[in-house]
Amino acid sequence: METSVETMNAADISQLNGAIPTQTIDMSQPDIKPTPLFFLQERSGLMYRSDFKTWSFSTNGRGCTFEFFLGEPQPVDLSATLCAAIVGGQANCPISAKINGSVLFQSYSDHDCNWHNKAWTISANNTIAGWNILQITLDPQARTQLFIQKITVDQAILNPQTVDLSKPTIIDADNLKKVSSSNFYFRSDFSTWSFYDRGAVVFEFNVSEPLDVNMTLVLCSALVGSTTNCPITVTINSIVVLKSFDDHNPNFHPVTVKIDASNVKAGKNQIQVSLDPNATTQMFFQKITISGE
Repeated sequence: METSVETMNAADISQLNGAIPTQTIDMSQPDIKPTPLFFLQERSGLMYRSDFKTWSFSTNGRGCTFEFFLGEPQPVDLSATLCAAIVGGQANCPISAKINGSVLFQSYSDHDCNWHNKAWTISANNTIAGWNILQITLDPQARTQLFIQKITVDQAILNPQTVDLSKPTIIDADNLKKVSSSNFYFRSDFSTWSFYDRGAVVFEFNVSEPLDVNMTLVLCSALVGSTTNCPITVTINSIVVLKSFDDHNPNFHPVTVKIDASNVKAGKNQIQVSLDPNATTQMFFQKITISGE
């Protein structure tokens, strides 16, 4: 037992209304200190690695238990700074988590041997007013350790998610992925993807509740005979948010679109970017980023 509810700041708890303020536990020191609203309750499956100045999930089938306080049920962002231990050139350290007994994620398999951040969103349906119990466990089949240097709970937002479209292989972000496309091809001569005749691409992201979303597209209008004619339309859940945007800039540049929360729904949301039927030149598309709060 690292601490107890009785050691928490009672004034902070009694005055907490609305969204949880950011609470971060530093796990780079042997002595893990609580914050007013977030503490490590049990750590039977962790060990401190002084050689790496971090705690580590070290025991198969075991892990640790945190508790955090909410004034009311609400979506919460959970993030952790992790590093997968490498043994024989490989990492095998999947972890699973539960929030108040409900599965948050199952067998998340991390293979990055450098410190990096990983984030998940806890649905409001799985939180309660009062102390919430977060259990993280190293899976029984794990063969290597997973280091954890920091863990944070915070007000749920849509953290910036970027999909790079400058390479032939499109790599999805944690919470933004390409789900389909048509007449959308990679142009190796310009290191970008491009819309052809009525081309379209669909991306998907997930949020726990409706929120305003900022979307930035990095575009470039293709020139044919010194002219461009490549209007695009953008929809969110089939609702038009940018209609027949007629771009004539032949250099890569950002175009930002504000998506109102009224057009966003809890759960999966789909963004479609498409070349209008009357277009006669291509539109190059190099990157998409979304974020929100």
